Amino acid sequence: MFLPLFVYAFFFIKKHNAILFFKVSIASCIAVVLVPFIQDFLPAPNFDYTSFFKILFRTFLFDGLIEEGIKMISFTLLFLLVEKKQPEKDNHIAILFGVSFATIESFFYFFLNANSLFIRIPTALLLHTGIARFYPRLFNASISKKIRLVCTVFTLHTIYNVALFYAGGALFFSALAVLLCWLL
Repeated sequence: MFLPLFVYAFFFIKKHNAILFFKVSIASCIAVVLVPFIQDFLPAPNFDYTSFFKILFRTFLFDGLIEEGIKMISFTLLFLLVEKKQPEKDNHIAILFGVSFATIESFFYFFLNANSLFIRIPTALLLHTGIARFYPRLFNASISKKIRLVCTVFTLHTIYNVALFYAGGALFFSALAVLLCWLL
């Protein structure tokens, strides 16, 4: 479960430094802790989840908007606090943020539902790392491009979660969302 983080940490620390690694890891850990807190704090829409559109709405609201919104805010605060002298460092920071988030989140999921880990660990790692690559692009983008990027991130995460958790493990659509994270 922790192997991808350890491997990326080795290369990240070798190229950059350990202090930056810990700053990024702490920022992603804060995001992982805040997500369920805010999701539980907000009242869920009061309807049954038998309709596909209701499931889609709930997943978009709680998994797309809230989770990705918190991750973006956490990454932005991290980015503002980290002195960035090298443009190529931005993508390395984003990938480390995604790997850290996916690893810590999967650790928590292990205690909630160990049955889903076989599928969840590799796909969540690829999803969160792929989506995190969008975050540095938000800083220098125009307003219209920022809106497109944010909507893309929210939509990809929603498709992934709906397909994996509500559509009976429709791996094709989850895999498609993961693939699009890396191609866009």
